[in-house]
Amino acid sequence: MTNILPPKEKEYLRLEQAKKIVIILGFAAIVSLICLLLILLSIKYYILSAAGSQKFILQESEKMYQASDFAESPKGGNNRTAIYLILGIALLIAAIYFLLKRKDFSKKAKATKKF
Repeated sequence: MTNILPPKEKEYLRLEQAKKIVIILGFAAIVSLICLLLILLSIKYYILSAAGSQKFILQESEKMYQASDFAESPKGGNNRTAIYLILGIALLIAAIYFLLKRKDFSKKAKATKKF
């Protein structure tokens, strides 16, 4: 049907079609930007709430740490020394256990050898 229209009418119809396409694409772009903005705002408020709760937990743990007996031992040492001592003793016990197991294994191996 457009083939029988004069060239000016054809051009006018093409311009109208291009305007409609631009309006539709512009509307889609605006809606996409609004959705992106809402997503970013929700992420922002989620992070702010998480940071606020973490700050509260940090303040409470600092209060508990300062008020507890773990802050300083009566002798002036700290808990790290006691923890290192306990870990050292546990490591020594484990080493002795494995050495004894190894000697038992070597005794059994020598007993089974036949010359």
